[in-house]
Amino acid sequence: MLTEMMTRPAVIDTPTPATTNALGEVEKLFTGAEVLCELQQDDHTETADVAAVSTWTLFLPPGTTITPESRVTAGGQTFDVRGAPWEARDPISGAISHIEATLVLSTGSAGLK
Repeated sequence: MLTEMMTRPAVIDTPTPATTNALGEVEKLFTGAEVLCELQQDDHTETADVAAVSTWTLFLPPGTTITPESRVTAGGQTFDVRGAPWEARDPISGAISHIEATLVLSTGSAGLK
């Protein structure tokens, strides 16, 4: 089963609804959830100004909460979610077997984080 291969610890930070503090400033808070996952690199691109962008596929157990606004930290790196995560289903039983999400890691001097 795929969930047996999910052995990498990660933290998924998901934003809570924005609130306004006493000074009238909008605050977005994140709640963190620790999970075991599998993370595989799909692509890596470097530009002339030494910026690097890589895309990854994140595999999570069924029922894990992750949104397009979430951030994922694994192996000391923080990734942004690209697009909507999706529930993958077993083609025979129709049960949700796992959740997949596309992640982006950006580094370098081109204004990327």
